[in-house]
Amino acid sequence: MSAMTTVMTIVYLVIAGLLFFPSFYLFRFSVRMQEALNSVSQENFEESFQNLKSLLKFYGITVIVVLSIYVLLFILFMIGLAMRG
Repeated sequence: MSAMTTVMTIVYLVIAGLLFFPSFYLFRFSVRMQEALNSVSQENFEESFQNLKSLLKFYGITVIVVLSIYVLLFILFMIGLAMRG
């Protein structure tokens, strides 16, 4: 039971670490956009969209990695089925 608790703790810490970055980019985007709208500042406006760009890049890379894992698992599953029968 102790080993399972340790594994689950590590898994949740990794997930929390991965979810920190998109939350941080979204937070910085919103703060800079509010500043840009309140003060009509072009610099804050550009910084806010840089953070949005980083957020969308992170999501894009994450989707590519997950889809690659799915394809790899599908191929391994098919090889396993072919070797079994």
